Amino acid sequence: WLLLYPLHIVAYYGWWSILLNNLISFAVLGIESMACEIENPFGYDRNDLDLDSYVEGFYKDTQAILSRAEFEDRDQIFDRSMVQSLSRSLHLEEEEFSKSLRMQMQQLGELDAALAAGATTPGHEEC
Repeated sequence: WLLLYPLHIVAYYGWWSILLNNLISFAVLGIESMACEIENPFGYDRNDLDLDSYVEGFYKDTQAILSRAEFEDRDQIFDRSMVQSLSRSLHLEEEEFSKSLRMQMQQLGELDAALAAGATTPGHEEC
């Protein structure tokens, strides 16, 4: 591509095609070089990923989590009182939601029954 492209642009740009060809070649070869480097990111070169530091960080984080789980004063990671209070609050929210849903369903049922009986909905009287 780089060998035949100058023959194509010389008709349009004349002597400027030399400079244009060098700039385009530099860009294309730079992209090719980057693609080759990205192809294999593992290793110990200067521009490779530092997997050793990643693994060391994961190890430290895992040890921190395990040390919390193995704390001698607790039998669990969370306090039982905190888990029980969360459970109670979630249960209360579920009951309130169920009550409001039942009320809405009841209102819809009453509205359907009224419409079936021939009544009109408020604000939608027939002309």
